[in-house]
Amino acid sequence: MKSIVYSLFFSVLILTTSCTSISKLYKSGSVEPSEFMGRTTFETAFDLIIIPVEINGKRYRFLFDTGAPMVISEELQNELGLKSVNQGNVSDSQGKRNKEDYVWLDKMTIGGVDFLKTGSLVANLNLAPEIHCIQIDGIIGANLMKLAVWKIENEKKRMFFASSKEKLNIADSDRIVVEFDTKATFTPVVDLTVNDSTTIKRVTFDTGYGGYLTVNGNYLDPTLTVTEKSYG
Repeated sequence: MKSIVYSLFFSVLILTTSCTSISKLYKSGSVEPSEFMGRTTFETAFDLIIIPVEINGKRYRFLFDTGAPMVISEELQNELGLKSVNQGNVSDSQGKRNKEDYVWLDKMTIGGVDFLKTGSLVANLNLAPEIHCIQIDGIIGANLMKLAVWKIENEKKRMFFASSKEKLNIADSDRIVVEFDTKATFTPVVDLTVNDSTTIKRVTFDTGYGGYLTVNGNYLDPTLTVTEKSYG
């Protein structure tokens, strides 16, 4: 299988309202050193990528999710003693809205590389059964991913990331280029063409969703036979 390379400028688990200070939280962040090449292994659960993260010398489990901003659990916020710097209305994938805290993560280490001053949402990760089941401490979201170029090797369960795509040494024969736009949280969105005729605009590219391709029902051909129905 060919590796997939993302040049991420990046919810859907979480969508947020926008205001100037919250926008600053998403746009923030830096990497030390500025020129870097890191690598880490990962595990999968329900086709989701979970990577090890180090904060204050302790190891945690984070979901690698292009469809969400940075998130930490309420338990981790309390453990780290992080004070809220803002609040915003947040909608989950089921449309439930809550007011949640935002915090600064001063330093998070992934594969030996330090990600500094990243804005993060605080959420109760136990509310969603699927998330509670995989026992994570947070989510590596798109607003952190924008700070690097990422290469994911699913079969070998390893991940490489660097300050530039040149450092990853990807041959042209192993590269497929997909143009994309981004949301305010830096989550990538792409346009899809179905049957060479119908174009579906701004489909979220979401590594935090382990299901099928999800599209609006208006795009479906009513003459097609329904092979499976799902609820929830």
